[in-house]
Amino acid sequence: DDARAVLRRLDPNMPLASIATMDEIVAESVAARRFSLMLLVAFAGVALLLAAIGIYGVLSYTVGQRTREIGVRMAMGAPRSHVLRLVVGEGVMLVVAGLAVGLGGTLAATRVIRGLLYEVQPSDPPTLALVGAALLLVALAASSLPARRAASVNPVAALRSE
Repeated sequence: DDARAVLRRLDPNMPLASIATMDEIVAESVAARRFSLMLLVAFAGVALLLAAIGIYGVLSYTVGQRTREIGVRMAMGAPRSHVLRLVVGEGVMLVVAGLAVGLGGTLAATRVIRGLLYEVQPSDPPTLALVGAALLLVALAASSLPARRAASVNPVAALRSE
């Protein structure tokens, strides 16, 4: 509004249809790309959440099915840390297998992905490593609760259950 007032004082006959600041012009020019990025971030967040829920569900089911085996291991003297490592290791192996499949899919879909990226190649090693590390952290977090549940199995109760 201040710019319009100054321009009207300078030349009252000048049409002032579209006056905007440089920030407004830049924001308008990148609005479509920003929307695509926000949509992509939202979908990536949902995918990460679904991956965590899936890993948690699979490991919880596996621990439930293997309660007797875990009880036998603990009755035979397996320390709690070994049981934790066993369950978390299963979760990590699921993610490593998923990362291998996902890496193959990423490399196969580079033409489609290339149009959505800015100054990053679809096969950029640091980006792929960062995504892999993030998924591994999610797997560790998702498998921690089933692993703690497995490590707290009472061997006597597990052996009596069947």
